[in-house]
Amino acid sequence: LEAVREQFQTHGYAVIRGFVREHELQDVIEPVFESFRLGNVPPNMRRDFCDMSGPYSREFADFNIVNAVLPREYKPELRGNVFETRARHVAQAVIGEDATLDYDQFLSKKPFRNGAVFAWHQDLGYWPTGTPDTRTVTFSLALSDATVEHGCLKVVPGSHLEKELRVHRPLVGSGEDAREEGHALALELKDSDEP
Repeated sequence: LEAVREQFQTHGYAVIRGFVREHELQDVIEPVFESFRLGNVPPNMRRDFCDMSGPYSREFADFNIVNAVLPREYKPELRGNVFETRARHVAQAVIGEDATLDYDQFLSKKPFRNGAVFAWHQDLGYWPTGTPDTRTVTFSLALSDATVEHGCLKVVPGSHLEKELRVHRPLVGSGEDAREEGHALALELKDSDEP
């Protein structure tokens, strides 16, 4: 884990190949993900199930990016799964033994949708202002091929070392209440950014 910690501290990300195997996902993670992907969700999810690229009011049939926030709260069978357990172990090795799970999320880009673009952002942009401990490790697990054509995760190496959070803006709506209209935030890339 020392190499992972070093890569994370230097670049702001690390790639861990073989973190989980496909057969380890088949019993819990894949079936739950599939239910969210198809819109089969508990009715009490409300805004925790939305289109990550548009307004909260958008109908499921029109979603571009299916976003299920805190799925382990709605589907308790996800708690303690192999991915979550291994991620916690790595996070503790990278940022400290007191690292805990704070947030989980399922995302699925619908195919052949021009609007299925996850805007550039810093995860801290979604946190409440004044969060006292901003140490974080985000784990991303692709359940299908993560290629440029499919819209893979991209990062700006070293951006985690910037002293201040970049300015974020809501993608949907305008004015003071814009965050009430949609979940997604975006930031502008600098000329010097090389994802």
